[in-house]
Amino acid sequence: MKGKKTTVEQIIRTLREVEVLQGQGETIESACRKISVSVQTFYK
Repeated sequence: MKGKKTTVEQIIRTLREVEVLQGQGETIESACRKISVSVQTFYK
């Protein structure tokens, strides 16, 4: 079974969203929780 592919644009959008949340005072863990991405996936 094939996994779904994430486009480069989607990855960049997600990383920018985490940056914005961090700028608002969120921790990385809580920002990742809000965008439904695990912390391990974020750092990968």
